[in-house]
Amino acid sequence: MLGIALACLLPTFGVLTALSALKPAQARVVSATANPSQLGRYGGTVRITGKVEDTTTCQLKLLSKQPVPVVYSAKSRPCYSAFTASAVIGPNHSALSRTIAFALIASNKTSSYVKHFYVALAGLPPPTTTTTTAPVPFDATAASQWPSSLFAANVQGWATDANSAQYVSDFMSDYENYYGSVGVNTAPVYVVPANQPDVAVSVADGCNNFLSDTGNRIPIPATADLNGSSDNPLVIWQPSTHRDWELWRVSQQSATSYSACWGGLLNTKTSNGVFPSPYGLSATGISYLAVTITQADIASGSINHAVGITLPRCNYSVYPADRSDCRYDPGQPGEGQWFRFAPGTPMPLGLTPFAQMVFRAIETYGAVVADQGGGVFLEAEQSSDWAAEGHTGTDPITASWEGLQEYKVVASLPWSDLQVVDPPR
Repeated sequence: MLGIALACLLPTFGVLTALSALKPAQARVVSATANPSQLGRYGGTVRITGKVEDTTTCQLKLLSKQPVPVVYSAKSRPCYSAFTASAVIGPNHSALSRTIAFALIASNKTSSYVKHFYVALAGLPPPTTTTTTAPVPFDATAASQWPSSLFAANVQGWATDANSAQYVSDFMSDYENYYGSVGVNTAPVYVVPANQPDVAVSVADGCNNFLSDTGNRIPIPATADLNGSSDNPLVIWQPSTHRDWELWRVSQQSATSYSACWGGLLNTKTSNGVFPSPYGLSATGISYLAVTITQADIASGSINHAVGITLPRCNYSVYPADRSDCRYDPGQPGEGQWFRFAPGTPMPLGLTPFAQMVFRAIETYGAVVADQGGGVFLEAEQSSDWAAEGHTGTDPITASWEGLQEYKVVASLPWSDLQVVDPPR
C-alpha cells in the first residue's frame, strides 16, 4: 500500500516543481489613450484610459515640465485590468502648437512596463493681418562651420578603446533599464541673420555670473520657443559672425529681455567646439550646436557630423570633454566617450529616413557623450524651430520620423554593434 501511495504522489510532486520554476508574469500595458487626444488652444479636460495585464499598480506621469499648466494625480493606485484618470490641461498662449507627453506605468512585484501617449494642444490663431517673412538662410551642417573641431572628422580610422566591449555592454544595459529604448531628445537651436536685434540677458537669481563670457546682449529672436524642460536650454547661432551662444535655464522676462542661470559663447571659426571650463551649456563643455541633429541636417539628406548623446550613468570625463557632472562609477563610459558602429555593420532594413541618416552619421562621424540625462538619448533640434525661422509645412525632422514617436524612431538601430574609439589629441 505504501508503494502505491508513493506512486500516486510522485506525478503531483513533479507538476508542483515545474510550476514553481515558472517565471513571474511581466506587467504589461496593452493600450493607453487620451480622449480627446487633440484640444483647442484653451485646453480642457481629457479622460485617460488604459488596458493592462498582470499588473497590481498603475501610475500616470507627465514626462517633462510643460509650458502650459497640467493638473492630474501622479500617485500610484491599484490597477489590475483597466486604468482611468483625468487630466486638466490649461490654455496655450503660444502661437505654436504643443504636444503634452504622458506615460502610463504598470507594475507588479517583479516588473514595470511604460507606455507613452500624447495630447496635442493648438496654438493661437493666426493674426488677421499677415506679413511675409523669408526663411533665414543657413548652411546645411552646423558642424562644417568648425574647421578646428573633431566633430566633423571621419572616425573610421580611429583606434578602438581597450575597454570598448565593457562600455558598449554598459550602454546596452542603460538603455534597456531606462525606458527600454534609445530615444531622441529635442531642444531649441535658432539660426539668426546678421541684422537680428539684440535683447538684454541677465543672470537669474541664485546663479553665478556668466556674462563676462557671453555679454549681456544676445540676438534672441522674438519667435524663440523655449522647450519648458527643467534645463530650458537655448542655442543661438549667427553664421555671419561665427558666434554660438548656448544658455542654460533660460527664462523670458519681457518681450526684449531674458535671464539664464549659465551659458557661454564660442567663435565657431576658431574654436575646437568645446567651451573652456566652466562656461557653456553642456556638463562636458562640448558644444550642443556642434553635435545636435538640426532641421537643416535632415533637410539636406545627411548628418555630416558627430551626434551628441546623453547617458544616465557615466564615470567622470575623457577627452574631448573638459569637465563632467558624472560621479565615480567604474566600468561605465565617461562623458566625452566616442562611439561608432563597427566597420562593416550592415544597415537594418525598414528604417525611417531619420534613422538611416543617424546610422550613417554614427558609422562615419560617431556619437559622443555630451551630457548626462535621465536615459539614453540622441540630441536633435525641436520641431517648432522650423516655423519660427520662417519656413512653412511640416518640419524635416518630424517628417523623417514617418509617424513614429521619439522613443521608437531609432530603436531598430544595431546598438549592440557599437564600438568605443579614441579620438586623436
